[in-house]
Amino acid sequence: MMNLIFLELKKECIKDNKFIYYYIVNKAICKNNESLQLSFKEFGKLTRFLYKGVYTSFPNLANYVQYTRKIADIFSALNLPIE
Repeated sequence: MMNLIFLELKKECIKDNKFIYYYIVNKAICKNNESLQLSFKEFGKLTRFLYKGVYTSFPNLANYVQYTRKIADIFSALNLPIE
């Protein structure tokens, strides 16, 4: 069974208790099963690229997302689970 975690956040101490944070991308979704490491900046660029690509290709998706958020707000206000 494939591991469903696509990203794993890592923290590494570099010097004087200063830490760097980065994401490790699951090898199962990488080309040639090679490990991929993304900094926060790189990950931000990737998500902006994907966001623009998806919403440009599917403009009605923005309406659907807005609708589902409103439904979630209503269910939350009524303290009901979404099933």
